[in-house]
Amino acid sequence: MRACAIVGLLLAACATSERPGDGGFVSGLKNISDGTYEKRIAEREARVSAGREETGRLEGEKAALAEETARVEAEIARLDRELADARRDLLRLRYEIERKGRPIPPELAARVEAVTTARAEDPDPAARLDSLRRTLADTRALAETLAGLAG
Repeated sequence: MRACAIVGLLLAACATSERPGDGGFVSGLKNISDGTYEKRIAEREARVSAGREETGRLEGEKAALAEETARVEAEIARLDRELADARRDLLRLRYEIERKGRPIPPELAARVEAVTTARAEDPDPAARLDSLRRTLADTRALAETLAGLAG
């Protein structure tokens, strides 16, 4: 019985595995001699290198998105200022027409009211930008129409 236990232990010590934690002494010697450990190290280093490359790529993408966000925010701020100026001009023209006692057609008055009270509050910057551009164009077109009425 004792001999069987010794033989079993010797056979267990001879069991080989490519995983360092699974094999015994003989497995470790085999893996050192046949380059298995070096292959495992090279594979892991390749994964680390690929991960670093991906991190670098993602950081570059993040920087590009931050630049784009800053550009869009600056464009929104510029359009907000232009729209405020155009609205002031529109209201000045409406006041001038009213001061002269000239009638403003109801549909035109409604459009002026809509344009001067419209708010571009969309949380999506691209949609907000589009909304500001449309509102600014509408405001400028109405200002031209009112300028014609103001004479």
